[in-house]
Amino acid sequence: MSSKLKYTKAYDSPRRFISYYYQCEIVINLKPKTVLEVGVGNKTVSNYLKEMELDVKTCDIEMPADYKLDVREMSKLKDDSFDVVIAYEILEHIPWEDLDKALLELRRVSKKYVVISVPWTGWPFNINIQTPIGKDFNLGFWISRFFANMKPRNEHCWEIGFKNYPLKKIRNKLKEYFRIEKDFRVELNRYHHFFILSK
Repeated sequence: MSSKLKYTKAYDSPRRFISYYYQCEIVINLKPKTVLEVGVGNKTVSNYLKEMELDVKTCDIEMPADYKLDVREMSKLKDDSFDVVIAYEILEHIPWEDLDKALLELRRVSKKYVVISVPWTGWPFNINIQTPIGKDFNLGFWISRFFANMKPRNEHCWEIGFKNYPLKKIRNKLKEYFRIEKDFRVELNRYHHFFILSK
């Protein structure tokens, strides 16, 4: 990935903006004063949260950020530094065997909450029905690639839904460090699976 922030139509698809909405909404509902975003992307989320008058700092190993740090080694940040730490679509970029280091660091720098999302590979089938009363209905299902072995691709080392990475395995790993307050997928972007975690 380039170290220059880019807004491109190919990257910022309608589905990604649906994910941006939930990334921001989750944080706002937790009512934090301070937020650390690990992995800034093009700063859509951090910029929005700043406009909502939250004190947001950013951390990234490649992109311009307040802290130039790897999620596996954030020793420059003190324990319990931020009310909420967010890492959206980041953890799959590191090898599975390094995940413990990253989760320990995310837990350490957070006062209470860590919110992450990770990809869930598969094939979506969706029908969205809009009504004049403002209530939408989404009918659909998702077929995981549970029969296929995960091979590193698109800078991803692992994804939920492959043979070696069922959702249960990810949940069990997260439970070693956090209480899972909620985990879910967004109907209109089932590729991103969210976890709201507390210490």
